[in-house]
Amino acid sequence: NVVAIILLYSPLLIFYKQI
Repeated sequence: NVVAIILLYSPLLIFYKQI
């Protein structure tokens, strides 16, 4: 499911923005 992938990658994107 594409939605599941987006939900799993969301925290990773937030982490990338914080750095």
